[in-house]
Amino acid sequence: MQIVFTCNKCETRQSKIFTRMAYEKGVVIVKCDGCGVQHLLADNLGYFYDSTGFTKCRIAAHT
Repeated sequence: MQIVFTCNKCETRQSKIFTRMAYEKGVVIVKCDGCGVQHLLADNLGYFYDSTGFTKCRIAAHT
């Protein structure tokens, strides 16, 4: 699978590739090529959100 998106922080337009299995059954996190911020695209395992939609933990920032 492929996604083309614009980062909402730095406005960099980019394309990322990931597997369909990861998107439908796992976790997909993509890193912005412009500013390095990490975007959570899919969390089917509940690592980052609980059933009420609140964030359980933060994605580690790149330093």
